[in-house]
Amino acid sequence: MRNELIHRFLADIVRRPRLPRNRVERRRALAWGAALAGLIPILFLSYRTTEREWTERQVISPGVRLRRDWMMEKGWSVILREGRPGLREVRIHARWRGWRMVESKELESKILQEPVKEVRLVGVENKANAITAPKLTRAVRSFRMLATAYDAGPLDNSFEHAGTTKLGWRTRKGIVAVDPAVIPLRSLLYVEGYGLAWAGDIGGAIKGQRIDLCFNTTEETVKWGRRQAGVYILQTIRQ
Repeated sequence: MRNELIHRFLADIVRRPRLPRNRVERRRALAWGAALAGLIPILFLSYRTTEREWTERQVISPGVRLRRDWMMEKGWSVILREGRPGLREVRIHARWRGWRMVESKELESKILQEPVKEVRLVGVENKANAITAPKLTRAVRSFRMLATAYDAGPLDNSFEHAGTTKLGWRTRKGIVAVDPAVIPLRSLLYVEGYGLAWAGDIGGAIKGQRIDLCFNTTEETVKWGRRQAGVYILQTIRQ
């Protein structure tokens, strides 16, 4: 619209280079003059080139490190470590033509805080989990414990308690014995190499940084033996 007004004004001057002869022509000339006077700064600013440098802080996305877990059913996930975004300081040089940025580049950058990646276990096993548990949980506490194994038969339990736990639950894979002073009973756990479990039993020898894992067969118990394992207390994440 502004360009059209300028063209009409210039064409009118070319066609009639004489001075206005009456009041109507004088008013028209004044109107065109005012319009052109208002457009000149706008046209000047539209083509003016400016440059500027500044420093800003930018958030660095933490990212996610996925670990496949064959001890957990497909579709279940455990967040072992929460991610934390990082922060960097960037010096930027930019060039504008009028109101449009035509060039922008980073001159230098400095990491102020390194990001921490989220670590997430993702189940890939086709068989169902040994216990019922939420699909998405996160670790709120972690331990490094000596993990032993037992089965549900009377060889590993007294005859009156064979097949049942301290809480009266049926002993089976997915039920573990803990020291209640360290891990509260009824806690949902993840044990490395074992999978999801409920803390549902205690044991006379299970004190401090020890955990006893229940298996369904003696063969599985012997295969596990005694080993160090990471143990995580889990909390449900509301979706």
